[in-house]
Amino acid sequence: MGRVQLRDDYFTELNWNLLHFTTVRALAGTLFRRRGRHHDLRELRVRAATRIFSDVGYSFRVLHDAFGVYQQLLSIDVAVPLNRRDTSSCLHPNDSRALPRLPFTLLITFLPNF
Repeated sequence: MGRVQLRDDYFTELNWNLLHFTTVRALAGTLFRRRGRHHDLRELRVRAATRIFSDVGYSFRVLHDAFGVYQQLLSIDVAVPLNRRDTSSCLHPNDSRALPRLPFTLLITFLPNF
C-alpha cells in the first residue's frame, strides 16, 4: 500500500479552551491519494490489474491537547474510490460471492488511544 499526501495547516496558533477538557491548538487538512493491492490467499496466481485499488480523498485534522497534557489528533477522512470493483470476502474464504464497494469511505480517527 502506498499513500501520497499534500498537507496544509490552516490555523496554527489557536488556543480554544473547550470546557477545560481540551484545548484546540491547530486546524489542518490533507489531500491524499492511496493505492494498494488486494491479495487473495486462495489463489497462487494473482492477476495484478484486477487486484489494484486506488482512491483519493481529503482529511480534516484538529490538533488538540487533552487536559492540557496529552497531545492528540482528531482526523476525519473522506475517500472516494477511483476504481469501483467488488472484492472477494477475506473473512469467509469459502464464500465466493463478491462484496460491493461503497461509493465513499468515512474514517474518524482519535490519536493517541487511551
